[in-house]
Amino acid sequence: MASAVIQAERESLTGLRVLIPDGKHVSGGVLSLLNSKGLLDYKFNGELHVDVKEQEFPLSFTVQKNRGIPGMEAEGRFHLGFTTTDRLEDYLAWAATARSRPSTSVKALLSYDWFNPRLRVSLLVRNNPEDNQKYQTVKDLKGQRIVSSYTGLASKFFRGEKTPIQGENIYGKEEGLVKAHYAEGAVVIVDSGNTMRIAGLREMAVIMSEGLIQPVLVYNPELFQDVGSRRLLNQFLDKLTKTTDQSSEMPVSDERQERRYGRLDPSRYFPGSQGTSAVAASAAVFMTLLSLPHPAAVFNQEPQDRNTQK
Repeated sequence: MASAVIQAERESLTGLRVLIPDGKHVSGGVLSLLNSKGLLDYKFNGELHVDVKEQEFPLSFTVQKNRGIPGMEAEGRFHLGFTTTDRLEDYLAWAATARSRPSTSVKALLSYDWFNPRLRVSLLVRNNPEDNQKYQTVKDLKGQRIVSSYTGLASKFFRGEKTPIQGENIYGKEEGLVKAHYAEGAVVIVDSGNTMRIAGLREMAVIMSEGLIQPVLVYNPELFQDVGSRRLLNQFLDKLTKTTDQSSEMPVSDERQERRYGRLDPSRYFPGSQGTSAVAASAAVFMTLLSLPHPAAVFNQEPQDRNTQK
């Protein structure tokens, strides 16, 4: 049964509200994509924040932390959102054991391959003779403090290793906390490994493998149960997946267009709709973003306000 929020959104839907992630790695690609499709003009306001200007299509854009976007979709307060697969999978892992029994009604419509294929989520520990001797396997971390913003993935990993730890929900600069001996390990996203090496850390284990972390467009299917709302969604997706002839920051050739932008098949979600092939990904939902300070949470248990950011 749909929540009161979702029911109200269904009854008042006249345009689409779309979430854009706030982060230099993912927002640039998303903004370039939307700009190349004529869906918005944008300008950067500082290093990580953007102001967006709406165009003729009935759209409004809101910039939010990537970590919180899947949950806002689940709440039904936004219709579409760009996020990344690592955050989707992190939420799914958390939701699988959450006592609050959250919904899992948000699905990915399109996936992209803008990111470095070397990206992965890994467990890092200090790299020095003393700690290398002390922590030779994951089980050697039993009872130790591990910091991460990937509370779901970290909890799932250590449960699989049958290794109880003291998990602390920390967002940002986790490597520095391990270097400073505040924690014995951190579960973080790793790219080139430069930050890890500068902090004097090493990879003990890979939790989400290379090639799996990419941007995705997600939506809440409960918001699109009538003909009018489906028409709005399909109109947006038609614009998003069209091939453009003008030069832009994004690739536009037919082959690369399909590979990078994906192609949607609405009939997979809406029986009777017409469409072409699609890239479908995992479902994910979240809790409502709260504008409160983020309390450190023990992520061996159910995190509280896990998508809130400082």
